[in-house]
Amino acid sequence: MRALLVDDSSVMKKIQKGLLEELNINSSTAENGQEAMDILKEDSNFDIIFLDINMPEKDGLETLKEIRASKDYKSIPVVMCSSVADKLKIAEAVRNGANNYIIKPFDGEFFKAKVEKLLKLNP
Repeated sequence: MRALLVDDSSVMKKIQKGLLEELNINSSTAENGQEAMDILKEDSNFDIIFLDINMPEKDGLETLKEIRASKDYKSIPVVMCSSVADKLKIAEAVRNGANNYIIKPFDGEFFKAKVEKLLKLNP
């Protein structure tokens, strides 16, 4: 399985990458939404995408909308993983097609449980 981690924080990507490795999920990373879209255009073979909201160049909500508008990767599950805990932003993300929303900072076991449930790794 493969994940795309999109976050401008190298620390956050490292944490997520380590947790996903525990679930035998390999990860590719992007610094922002524009880089994520460039990666997806080259290779859309991802099982899950994690998007931060606040990033330079193209934020997570813009990126989410672009992912959902594409026939090539609109079916890939997207988890917003952000420190933005505003209920209106969360609702906007869900309205635009986010499959889940994890507020940072998060507990590692909580994160892995969300991923397992979304990918049905542990039925």
